[in-house]
Amino acid sequence: MPAHAIDALVTEEGGSAMTAAKLEAARTLGLMVVVVDRPPVTPGVPVVESVKVTVAHLDR
Repeated sequence: MPAHAIDALVTEEGGSAMTAAKLEAARTLGLMVVVVDRPPVTPGVPVVESVKVTVAHLDR
């Protein structure tokens, strides 16, 4: 990461092993970390779980 002048990591709060690995790498490299939490779902707004479902929803 230093070769690319990266000085911060922005990641979503996923709670997965991948998130933990990214946080550990950032700590090792001394990077600033910003963790973004998913906003609450707004009632009445559709929520989709994948690109395929999104496209199907838009094609309706």
